[in-house]
Amino acid sequence: MQNIKADTGWGEISSLPEAEREAKMKARYQELAKLTDEERVNRLFAMAQAEYALNDEKLRAFTTSRMRVWISLDDTIATTVVASYDQAMDKMPGTAAMRRVALVQNLALTFSLEEQARLKVLVPKILAGRSDVSQLAKQAAAAEAAAEKPKKSGWGPWRK
Repeated sequence: MQNIKADTGWGEISSLPEAEREAKMKARYQELAKLTDEERVNRLFAMAQAEYALNDEKLRAFTTSRMRVWISLDDTIATTVVASYDQAMDKMPGTAAMRRVALVQNLALTFSLEEQARLKVLVPKILAGRSDVSQLAKQAAAAEAAAEKPKKSGWGPWRK
């Protein structure tokens, strides 16, 4: 894997507007799902090298888009691509892997409960043990629901 060069074209899509970036990501992942396991892992390794060469701001937006696209993919394609991505990331330097884990765990909190559940299925190595991801989201949803409930007026002759 050390002889595989970074896919700079992949990293360049970080500069695109969100909708266009996600459309290109989705098309690429669907294309990758058709490759052999070895080819897919090699391509994803090259893509991951380009991703983790991005600065923090671009990587955060890029990773959010990647997670959103993975959620939207057909189950078979998503599990195939994500499993290969995990294999590719296992070949990356430890600093990139740690950066990925921290970023994905933090970004997962910004997704809805339904999306978080899907992410936990797709990236169990990173999120399965994180009960706080779903717990914090559940607490936020409960607080939001409580704020939306109208207060009861109570009983009293002075209240209508």
